[in-house]
Amino acid sequence: MTWSTELNEYFNKLELDGIKLTEGQKRWYAKKKEVLQEEMLREFPSTQEEAFASSQEGYWFPTQLRELYDNGRVTNISYDRNNVVHCSWDLGQSDETCIWFFQFNKQEDILIIDHFQRSDTSLELMVQMLQQKGYVYGTHIFPHDANARELSGNTFAQQARNYNLEFIVLERSGLLDGINLVRATMSKMWFDKVKCKDGLIALGAYKKRWNTQIGGFTSEPVHDFASHAADSLRYLCQGYKKLMQAGNLESEANTLRNYFNFR
Repeated sequence: MTWSTELNEYFNKLELDGIKLTEGQKRWYAKKKEVLQEEMLREFPSTQEEAFASSQEGYWFPTQLRELYDNGRVTNISYDRNNVVHCSWDLGQSDETCIWFFQFNKQEDILIIDHFQRSDTSLELMVQMLQQKGYVYGTHIFPHDANARELSGNTFAQQARNYNLEFIVLERSGLLDGINLVRATMSKMWFDKVKCKDGLIALGAYKKRWNTQIGGFTSEPVHDFASHAADSLRYLCQGYKKLMQAGNLESEANTLRNYFNFR
């Protein structure tokens, strides 16, 4: 079966990206596209990039995510062993904990090299996970509730200090201000397309709450699996400038020297 020039180019591009369709799959796609037209990318995306190709009413980051993909900033990013890895945490108790792992380059871009999200995980197990990844860690960014006391009587920050984690605890700030900060900061971000795949999907699914009374979306985010990745990225944006200050550069150098000299 022959395809239009447009579809031929599309199928060839998918194959270059490692997605090889059978003749049957191509026929199915062509038939669907005849019906759905421009809605095809939204309803049946072949890649992560296509999932963000159309504007998504009711979602927080569609434009920013589309720009990430269009500008090639979702790609393969290698861990730079000459620089420390910082982490931003969204803390979960019975809920999910989410961590973005990131580094800086000389242009002060934010290179997000890894992502982790899991529910009902103790700090002890989280520390084991950090160690297993084998990164040299710099500073962990915790949200303000890291200073809230748990049932044990200790705060999360106190427990983290017992595991020798270097961290800062952010001050409480406005949610919408933080979301707008993420939007403004995304132009500086690069994501590893493999290790951050689930986190990127979550960011794409981060949506506004629908109000049936007004028949529209509110400025309140929906709290679900996607909100944890979004909150963790919000904390990254709130805390990363503190990590770029001159006083932290010598601290990072000492961390690397100590790691490689005494490991």
